[in-house]
Amino acid sequence: MKSVKRTMVILALLAVFAVSFAMGHITAVRNGALRNSMAVDAAERAVAIAPLLRASSPVSDVPDIKAPSSPEPETLKTAAPADDVEKEEEPEEEDDDPPFPLEQPVSGAVCAPYSLQAVYSETMQDWRSHSGMDIAAPLAAAVVAAADGTVAKAYEDKLWGNVIELKHKGGLRSVYKGVSTLDMVSVGEEVKKGTVISGVGSSPIESKAASHLHFETWQDDVCVNPESYVVNIVEP
Repeated sequence: MKSVKRTMVILALLAVFAVSFAMGHITAVRNGALRNSMAVDAAERAVAIAPLLRASSPVSDVPDIKAPSSPEPETLKTAAPADDVEKEEEPEEEDDDPPFPLEQPVSGAVCAPYSLQAVYSETMQDWRSHSGMDIAAPLAAAVVAAADGTVAKAYEDKLWGNVIELKHKGGLRSVYKGVSTLDMVSVGEEVKKGTVISGVGSSPIESKAASHLHFETWQDDVCVNPESYVVNIVEP
């Protein structure tokens, strides 16, 4: 009887031991599975936040890449002028001196000289200066250019009648007042010394004087004595 009880006690102890072992094993398995689950979850989170960590990294971590410097431009080189290259001929300087002498524009004697002092005008019935010299000549007698020049003006004046003005080099101008016609020249036309430009006509301001040509010379827009330029003048 005692042996039976002893056997039952041993079996009971074995049963308790077996149950305890089984419970411990089950707990260990559960804990291992939990640890494995937590490890997997941590790994997945690390993979998920990796791009965020890279995007939020400071700018200083970006490597400093410098653009390659452009090469300096080469100095332009010009070919030295060859010694055998012909130089352009410089234009000859024009003579700035006024033409001299002037040709007397009409054949005849001087009937009224140039005068800065007042002289009596029979036509105007007063005393006034005489800005040119009057050369006696019959009506329609040929009037020629006193020097090479260009026709600057050709017009009709109320006091002087038909007037032709020539421009010469050196700032000289010659003026022919009281000519018969303006049809023989045109403004801008170049004329040569001795070329017939008109004929002797009349001037209203000197209508009571004998037939003549009133001839003036101007140097740099200043009226000057024509006798300073015309030679072989026939005195009255």
